[in-house]
Amino acid sequence: MRIENIVSLILRINVIVSIIIMIIGYLTGSNLLWIGTLLLIITPLLRTFSALIIFLYEKEILFFFSALYVLIIFIISALMI
Repeated sequence: MRIENIVSLILRINVIVSIIIMIIGYLTGSNLLWIGTLLLIITPLLRTFSALIIFLYEKEILFFFSALYVLIIFIISALMI
């Protein structure tokens, strides 16, 4: 299985699990709604981290540093909240 397919599968699973958790949280009125939302928010971060690993594996240095820059911006933005 190719690396891109694995990353795609991980992202799909993440979205499906977060939606299921959000639905359960909505129906029960519990804090699971927030956990599902948090998982959904983490999805772009997970994708950027996956791209970073793929670019490093494929020795695409320019794209690796581009993904690293985006990941750093994500982290800085999260710390500023």
